Amino acid sequence: MHYHTANQRAVETGSRRFAKERQRMKAGGIDLIESRIPSHKTMNLIDFMRYLLVRRTDWDRRKEFYSHPAHTRWKWHAFINRQKSESDLISNMRNKYGDNFTVVMGDWSDAGRTARFQTSSKTKGWRTLFKRNRINCFLLDEYKTSSVCPHCLASSADFLEKGFKTRPHSRPWRRREGKIEKVHGLLGCTNPNCQQAWTMRYWNRDTLSTCNMLMIVQSMLDGHGRPEVFRRGVPVVA
Repeated sequence: MHYHTANQRAVETGSRRFAKERQRMKAGGIDLIESRIPSHKTMNLIDFMRYLLVRRTDWDRRKEFYSHPAHTRWKWHAFINRQKSESDLISNMRNKYGDNFTVVMGDWSDAGRTARFQTSSKTKGWRTLFKRNRINCFLLDEYKTSSVCPHCLASSADFLEKGFKTRPHSRPWRRREGKIEKVHGLLGCTNPNCQQAWTMRYWNRDTLSTCNMLMIVQSMLDGHGRPEVFRRGVPVVA
């Protein structure tokens, strides 16, 4: 299995480091100016006019800030690093799978639904990258792929348990307050026919989804179509 995570991409492109440097520069007063600018996402004409007026009021100060050579340098380095990161990814995949392989990815799109402080999923970008490198890429409906045990095909409604494990909060300030959070990325299958000798069978949610997508693709290649357990409108029976 080949891993390429959002964190790895952030490190390779330097996007996180550049964002932190930009925020340090904004601490000189630009952050306060931009915090006073109302949202432009409105259908109310008066509110949008207020946004334009406030934005124009401090335009000279913000123009001076964003004209600093550092912004151009960061943008250029981010572009170069992104090109290198994507080139390395394609090279690594070809070294591992050969020149002729096909990529199947979920059709999930988080446009407009990304939680604050979270990295959005790169979907259209990956498809463009693969097309540019002449790699076949197909989208697959992700329905139920992260809620069915690939070993016994039990569903989350019957035997797949979630939210049973907790850990110190992933946010540093929450962790300092002693907060804990549920591990949503870990699932456990409690089906008696699926349990291991010593405990329930544990699944990482991403690995679970990948295994199920592989099962769907293999079934379709064998001419059996999409397995019933992953079809929309078909009840799951463990």
